[in-house]
Amino acid sequence: MYVKKEFAMYEYLEEEAYLNSMAQDGKCLVKAIGDGFEFKECKESDHEYRVVYSLDEYSEEDYPGFELVDTFSSSKGGYYHYFLQKDPQAVLRKNEDRNYKLDKDLKRIERFSGIVISSLMILFLYLFYTQRNPIYLIIVVGAIGLGVFVLKIRSKIIASIQR
Repeated sequence: MYVKKEFAMYEYLEEEAYLNSMAQDGKCLVKAIGDGFEFKECKESDHEYRVVYSLDEYSEEDYPGFELVDTFSSSKGGYYHYFLQKDPQAVLRKNEDRNYKLDKDLKRIERFSGIVISSLMILFLYLFYTQRNPIYLIIVVGAIGLGVFVLKIRSKIIASIQR
C-alpha cells in the first residue's frame, strides 16, 4: 500500500512518529519513496522506526543495534536511512550531517530572503510614494506575509538543529 506523504528535512521527528503510528496500526514500512511510503500489512507492533540523514552511503558498523529497512537517495544529495531499532539501548549517532545541511540551507534562506524581500519592499514602497497607487501597498503587505512565513520556517529549522 502506497501512502503519499512528504516531510521536510527538519521534520524528521514527525516522520519517525508517523512511521511508528503506522506500525501500531498494523502497517510496516517496506520502502521510502521521495513523496511517500510503501507499507505492507503486518501485525500491530511497537516498532521503533528511526530516520537518519547522511551524506554517506549506508555502512552497517555505523549503526549497531539498528536494522536497515530502506535507504532513499535524495535528488538533492545525501541519503535517508530508515531503521528499526532492535536494541532498546542502542543510540544513533547524532545527526551531524542533517544539522550541517540544515545550517547551510538556513544561511542560504537568510541571505536570499533578506535580499529579495527587503528589495521588494523598498521598491514597492518607493513606487507607492511616487505614484500613490494602492496596488503597491498590497504587494508590500504580501512581502511582509512572505517574510513572516520565512521566519516561521527559519525558527523550525533552528529548533531542529538544536535537538
